[in-house]
Amino acid sequence: MMSTGGSREMSDVSEFSGDGPNSSRNEKFPQRKRRLKSERICQTPPCLFQNNCQIDLRTRRFCPHCRLMKCFEIGMKREMILDDGERQARMQKVLENRKRKGKSNDSCPVTIKEEPSESNMLPDQSDSSCMPHSIVELTHADVFPMFFQDNLAVEEPIVDPEFTSKDPQHYRTVSAMEYNLFKSASSIYLETMGELRSDDKIHETDYKNCNDLINNSSEAVKKLVSFCKQMEDFQKVPQKEQLLLLKQCVFSAIIIRSAWFYSIDKDAWNTASGEISAKILKTLVSYNQVYEQHTMFCRKVKTMFSDDPHLFSLVQLLCVFDPMCPNVQNKTAISNLHDKYLLLLRHYLEWKYSFKETPLMFREIVNLLVEIKDVVKVHNMIIVNSDPSQIEPLMLEILDLK
Repeated sequence: MMSTGGSREMSDVSEFSGDGPNSSRNEKFPQRKRRLKSERICQTPPCLFQNNCQIDLRTRRFCPHCRLMKCFEIGMKREMILDDGERQARMQKVLENRKRKGKSNDSCPVTIKEEPSESNMLPDQSDSSCMPHSIVELTHADVFPMFFQDNLAVEEPIVDPEFTSKDPQHYRTVSAMEYNLFKSASSIYLETMGELRSDDKIHETDYKNCNDLINNSSEAVKKLVSFCKQMEDFQKVPQKEQLLLLKQCVFSAIIIRSAWFYSIDKDAWNTASGEISAKILKTLVSYNQVYEQHTMFCRKVKTMFSDDPHLFSLVQLLCVFDPMCPNVQNKTAISNLHDKYLLLLRHYLEWKYSFKETPLMFREIVNLLVEIKDVVKVHNMIIVNSDPSQIEPLMLEILDLK
C-alpha cells in the first residue's frame, strides 16, 4: 500500500511539474494544467488605484495589472500566454527552422523586443528649450510610478540647477510622473492661492470687525475651490465629499495662504494694494492668542518654506485630503490620497534638499500639519465674535453658519 501510494504521489507531482511521461499537452489533465499555468503567469501586482490606469506607449510599464487587463479586453487569450520554458522552446524552434532554410544565425539574429527604458522617455538633451535633466511630460493617469521604483530603469539623477555643484548621488532620482505631479501642483497653486490680482485691492481700513475678517476671506475660499478643482485627484472624489473636504480645510488653507504672503520683518501681509499689519488680529479679536499663534505659525512656515511653491502646494493638498474629515464615507480612499502626497513630499525633499536634510525637514513639516489644527481651533474665536446676519452667503455655506 505504501509503495502504491508513493507511486501515485510521484505521478501526481510529475504530472503538474512538467516531468514524467504525462508532461505533454496530451496528458490526462491538459485543461487543468493550462489553467494552473495561466493563473500562475497572470499573477501580477495589484493595481494601487482604481483598476483603470491609462495604458499607452509611454505609461504601459507603470501598472502591470492594468496593462494585462487591457490585453485581455482586446482579445488576448489566457491559455496562449507562454511561460519562460515555452518561450525559450519556441525561440529554439525558430532558430532551428532558420538553420534548415540556410539562414545563418549571425546574418539574421533572433532578438527579443525589450521594453523601452526610462532614458528613452526623456526628451532630446540637445533641445535648448528643455531645462537641465528635464523629463518628458506625461499625462496624469491613475498611476503613481514611485510605487514601482524597483521595476523602473535607473534614471540619471535630476538635480535642481542651483545644486549642480553638489554630488548628485546625495539627491533622489524622481520619476517622470512624480516630477510632473509636484510641478503641476505648484503651478496651479501659483495661479490660484498664490496669485495677487490687481483687482483684489483690500486695505487695512476694510477690516473693522470679525465680520470683515470672514467676508474678506471669501476671495481666498474661491481660490481654494479653483485650486482643488484643477487637481485630478480631487476631481475623482464624489461631489458630495468634495464639499466636505473643502469645508474642513478652509481655515487651514487661509492660514497657509497667509504664510505665503507674510513678511517676517514687517509682521504684515503683502497685498495688491500694499501691506496689512498682522496686528489687526489683536485689534479685532479680543482673544490675543489668535494673533500670537497665527503669526508664530506664519513665521515658522515662512522660515522653513521660504517662497517654495512646491512645499506650499503639497502641504495644502495634505490638508485637503484629510482622512479625519467628518462625515466622509470612504475614508480609506482619502487616506490613500493623503499617503500619496506624503510620499510625494518626502521624495520632493530628497530631490531638492538631499537625503541628509530630508528626515528633519519631513518631520518638521508633519509636525506643522498637527500644529495647524491647533491654530484653526483658536481661529474659531473669530466665528464666535461674528454676526451671521452680516456674513456673505458663500462664507455662510462654507463655514456652516446658516
